[in-house]
Amino acid sequence: MKTKINKILLLFLASSMVVACKFDISGIRGKGEVVTKDIMLNESFTEVKTESGWKVQLVKSNENKIVVRANENLIEQLDYYINNERLTLGSKNNIQSGTRELTLYYTEDLNLIKSSSGSSVDSEDVLEQEHIIVDASSGSSIELQLKVKKTTVDVSSGAKVELEGTSIYFDGDASSGSRIKAKNLKTKECIVDASSGGNIDIYNEGSLKANASSGGNIDYYGNPEKVSTNESISGGNIDHEED
Repeated sequence: MKTKINKILLLFLASSMVVACKFDISGIRGKGEVVTKDIMLNESFTEVKTESGWKVQLVKSNENKIVVRANENLIEQLDYYINNERLTLGSKNNIQSGTRELTLYYTEDLNLIKSSSGSSVDSEDVLEQEHIIVDASSGSSIELQLKVKKTTVDVSSGAKVELEGTSIYFDGDASSGSRIKAKNLKTKECIVDASSGGNIDIYNEGSLKANASSGGNIDYYGNPEKVSTNESISGGNIDHEED
């Protein structure tokens, strides 16, 4: 009898936890018309971090401002702040569904673009600058056109980064089911590492150093003059593909 009561108690607790979890992740649903709001930013910034599923488009400008386009009940859910030249864009509360788009106008070169938690970032312009760091995680995505000297990319947890243009130096790392799509990014000196189901496509015309492990996959295009590859016994794969 005691054993039966214990089983019932355990089932009750498990059910309560499931209900609680469902409640916690339910979030706010977008309601009402889609409206816009302009937010002027009094400080400049050189880094951008996006969170909470916001869709962000970058536009180089002579002023710093955010144009929010969202459902009426979501327009005030945007949480933003600038600290140490980093602009962070997120939500005050969890949002389950609805329209939530941002156009970010900026004046300074963006040295770091970082996305997480299902957010997405793309640029209307070609980013012409010395260097850039691109970091995407947790199912987020970043799409950019580049004309830079050096690019550093880190993607993880199902995120995706898609790049095109030119970058003399390129350093890329993809892990945990994430992907770097850079077949249309021409590079001269390239170091790439794919692990734990990460995938990388890259174009190189100079020197390439590639390492793949634990189900990681690397496909490289172009005709590098110097190639160094390492396929781990844990299951990495590296292939030279035709353009």
